[in-house]
Amino acid sequence: MALLFEGSKSEGRYPVLACADGKRYRVHVRRSPMRQLPKQLEPLLDQQVVLTGRTDDLRGHWRLLLEPDFSAHVVVPPPPAEPLADTELLP
Repeated sequence: MALLFEGSKSEGRYPVLACADGKRYRVHVRRSPMRQLPKQLEPLLDQQVVLTGRTDDLRGHWRLLLEPDFSAHVVVPPPPAEPLADTELLP
């Protein structure tokens, strides 16, 4: 969630997808209230996710538009590799 459109009538907290390449997209689920977090997005907050939708540059702000029945894949990073014990090292 991020504060967007500061100083305008649309100012508010919106769901935002921050991508690895630095781009940020306001996320909107079609037919959901504009200023409320859609229930479908609640379990995805603060997660690494893969979302598929349509992007547009609405009035100078990038947006990811999702259908109401969208699917999301939560990316679970692998656990850090455990160092091998001395007895497991190869000569």
